[in-house]
Amino acid sequence: MRTTRRKLVPAVAGIALAGVLLAGCSGPGAESGADGQDVGEPVVGEEAGDIGGGDAAQGEARDDVAAQQDADVARQLVTVGYATLVAADPFAAAEQVAQLTEESGGRVESRDESAGSDGGAGSASLTLRVPVDRVSETLSALEDLGEVTDRSLETQDVTGSVQDLDARIDALATSVDRLTELLSDADDISDLFKIEGELSARQADLDALRAERDRLHDEVALSTVHLEIRAERPPLEAEPAGFVGGLATSWNGLVASFNVLIVIVGALLPWAAVGGLGYLAVRPLVRRRAARRKEKQAERARAIAQAQGHPHGQVPPQMPDAGAPAGHPRP
Repeated sequence: MRTTRRKLVPAVAGIALAGVLLAGCSGPGAESGADGQDVGEPVVGEEAGDIGGGDAAQGEARDDVAAQQDADVARQLVTVGYATLVAADPFAAAEQVAQLTEESGGRVESRDESAGSDGGAGSASLTLRVPVDRVSETLSALEDLGEVTDRSLETQDVTGSVQDLDARIDALATSVDRLTELLSDADDISDLFKIEGELSARQADLDALRAERDRLHDEVALSTVHLEIRAERPPLEAEPAGFVGGLATSWNGLVASFNVLIVIVGALLPWAAVGGLGYLAVRPLVRRRAARRKEKQAERARAIAQAQGHPHGQVPPQMPDAGAPAGHPRP
């Protein structure tokens, strides 16, 4: 850092000497060179009017110079277009549009194609980058590929943004150069680390600003066109009326209902198969449990019969009541 301080001392001394000289030249004792009058003397009469007219003329001249500079500045315009194309074959039309864009010096930035439902022709979506002087020609050429249903162009002036970016880039580049010089003259390790950190941050900001400026320049040079390509709609066919029309409508409804029924049966058939297999697996267990229950009931009945003194555990049939009609057991 001693070397840096030694370099800064002569610079500071020079700046101070220049300030003293300027103060002496512009002091109250300085003479005016045009008419020999002292600066401190008042100006009256026609001389004052001449000076006022000269100031007005100088102001008008400055305004003219500023207007001329604004006129000389090239305007930076970003153009964005939107269009919709109706074609018989959207995929073939998309291929022709891509070829047309490349022939005009542009490029296809994105392309998306989707097939139509129920065998339809489908649709396509493209984002084109076309040179700014070929946008109108490209949009007019789309009419040879199909029907252009809508078309629009939007223009945005980014001249101020580009100028601001240029100024910030120049300032940062100067700062980076100064930090680079300080880094080469630094002797202390702590100062070296501080300068390196600041230099890295400034360099990152400078790279980001340059990338932003390059993006704006690309948008100015190549306009963006968003194109949607759709298929032509088939003509509507009138349905038959009267008895024949009603019969055809009824038959179509019957066929549609039968198709729905077939779909339902097809959806339930796997579940029915699984249920049938489960029933076949559970059925032997149910039968065994029912047979065991009957055996237990028979054993219980024989035990009751033996307890009442019937031989062989047989339960005698219940005799009907004498006063009861035939066929009705006694309560």
